[in-house]
Amino acid sequence: MRSYPFGNQIRRMEAPAASTRISGRKRFRSRFQTSSENMCALFTCVVALTYLRRLELRLQAKGSRRTANAAMEKLKKLHSVITIDSRERKPRRALEQPRKTQAEVLSALGHWVDPSGVLQPTHP
Repeated sequence: MRSYPFGNQIRRMEAPAASTRISGRKRFRSRFQTSSENMCALFTCVVALTYLRRLELRLQAKGSRRTANAAMEKLKKLHSVITIDSRERKPRRALEQPRKTQAEVLSALGHWVDPSGVLQPTHP
């Protein structure tokens, strides 16, 4: 098992919004967070930042000057739709046609949406 410099200390976090008054004294509900939870949160942040940086690099390679944050905001608005054909029993999920910016980001990631709404890999 790997040892970290701060050991297995427990950090107490007080939440003032959750305070209550009991017998005239103010008490705080507290939450304990262990060092392993801290390491997991730190790892998650590092991985997310790494993915965002890789997205920016791919966008730059395709000639786009967008930031990863702007690209992610545009991709949030790329909706999926569920269609039900009258001849079939199962519904089918498809993506709506992407806007220009969304198509640019998908292209940088190596994908495109065909006319039927299916996400396809771009062939080199």
